Amino acid sequence: MKKLVCLLAFALFCGVRLWAASADLVRSDTVRKLLNLTDYHALLAAQDKERPVADMVKAFAGNYRAMASLAGEYENCDSMAQASALQRGYDSLAKVNKNLSDNVATLWGSIFDNKSYSYNFILDKLNQSALLSSFQDRSQQVAALNNSEAGQFISDDIARYHNEKGLLVDYERDVAKALGLKAALDSLMRVRAELDRADFNFPPIELSQKSFINYAPAKLGTVPVYGIKNPIPKCTVYDSGTIYRILIGTFPVAQPTSIFKGLSPMATIGEKGKYSYYAGGYPTLRAALEGLAVVKKAVIRGAKPEVVVWQDGHLRNISDESAKAAAKGTKFNIEISGTYELPQGLLDAVKKGSKADVTRSATKTGEPLFIISPLETLIDARLMAETLAAQAPALTIEVK
Repeated sequence: MKKLVCLLAFALFCGVRLWAASADLVRSDTVRKLLNLTDYHALLAAQDKERPVADMVKAFAGNYRAMASLAGEYENCDSMAQASALQRGYDSLAKVNKNLSDNVATLWGSIFDNKSYSYNFILDKLNQSALLSSFQDRSQQVAALNNSEAGQFISDDIARYHNEKGLLVDYERDVAKALGLKAALDSLMRVRAELDRADFNFPPIELSQKSFINYAPAKLGTVPVYGIKNPIPKCTVYDSGTIYRILIGTFPVAQPTSIFKGLSPMATIGEKGKYSYYAGGYPTLRAALEGLAVVKKAVIRGAKPEVVVWQDGHLRNISDESAKAAAKGTKFNIEISGTYELPQGLLDAVKKGSKADVTRSATKTGEPLFIISPLETLIDARLMAETLAAQAPALTIEVK
């Protein structure tokens, strides 16, 4: 995880009443007399939004520090329960900061447009063409900076605010100087100095997903593993990650452990009228299908072994879904995005593993989209997707 940058400088910046500094300019009689009533009210409204925006940016920074701290704890935690709690805390703050960032972008855009319009009008009225031209040049430079920095920070909108706030403060200094407003000029110069010391272009925080999933293939021994002294444990449902299991069967009453013979490891989820028993734990569908063959050898009375999967805590019965889709004649596709050309290795894998065709299309945003179709069953499609994802983990590969 990248280190935090200049947080002390940012804290100092947030302590400066930058909205009050520009208020000395905006609320001056000189500025009021140079604008018509409608434009002046719009300028006042823009000025009144400055403080809420600064407060939002300050809150964003505090949340960012907390997120960075949670990410550090997450990196060093050694239990699933702790990791899940830290992840939830991080995600909650990230959601709040996303809303703050969006609100800053909306309000700041309005502030910047209204203020720059008013100052352009005033300087044009005063025939200050050099200052107008200078602002236009600097605006283009800041726009280029915003574009070049896109994606480098955790929020482009907060980085943009920092860049454009400096641009606007400099412009307000030009206006204050041209109007001879010394008090406004002095306060704006102090703000500019604090802006120079501050840096809240916060780098992305890398929260590498940790997995505490316990994978273990089903085995069939010669003697029972479970009994009164060693009951079948409750099935662990993981909040994140993927685990395939073999659903041995679901029964209306709890089953004696003896019927499962020497099968292990096992787990159960039970409630009144519905008791499900599972065997094994697998990272991939291909491994789970191999485990399915092992479970079927146990020949358990009343059992109908099927492959199920938990993905981020959500359960799906892959065997059942695939059978139902096949009965309806439903075919499946695989969609691949994130590349302009499919690597030859993926094309070879498709050709080797199926009779499907590969066609090129486009996403709604115009990016290349590759479609592999048709695939006969859901299991066929998911197996193919697994094979392709193993070869090209950076691509987005989805079964449709």
